[in-house]
Amino acid sequence: MTQFLEMQYLINRFLLSDANDQWVWSLQGGGVGNRLPTRTNLATKGIDIPSTICPLCNDGSETVIHVFGECASVKKIWDLIERWLNLKLPALRFPTDLMEWVENLALSVPKKEMVGAIIYVAWWAIWKLRNDTVFLKRRMKDALLFDEVTYFTFLWYSSRKSKCKANRIEWLKNPLLFM
Repeated sequence: MTQFLEMQYLINRFLLSDANDQWVWSLQGGGVGNRLPTRTNLATKGIDIPSTICPLCNDGSETVIHVFGECASVKKIWDLIERWLNLKLPALRFPTDLMEWVENLALSVPKKEMVGAIIYVAWWAIWKLRNDTVFLKRRMKDALLFDEVTYFTFLWYSSRKSKCKANRIEWLKNPLLFM
């Protein structure tokens, strides 16, 4: 009964408004690092899980830094993205570090936005790969993960730019050539 009264108290204090909803994904304040349900984060929060080992490479503790940068499987993807963009990515690929690196690139704003978009798609694809491996017990080949990154960034760019000059074949050479 006490829980019900506490819940009722909280609900009664909650006010709805007609204002538009705003959703923001922030990388500030330790956001991604402390909120993504990696095995290490879950174990730290007291959730009983069988192992904190990375499900992608089975080597190393599954932390945000490991999943998005140190994991042997993921390093292959970043290497392919480096060659594709003809850019040298920083060794440490923690989300805030990568976005700071993008901001400091000696590129035009549209090219920086494209590099940022490619990184966001890569993070999404890596996390999706991780979830498919954990929950569906299905593992995609690393090269297909890179194909997914190039495909979805091409779709995003071509749908946003009505005068898109690139076709998919040209896009695969280097998307920064169209900016």
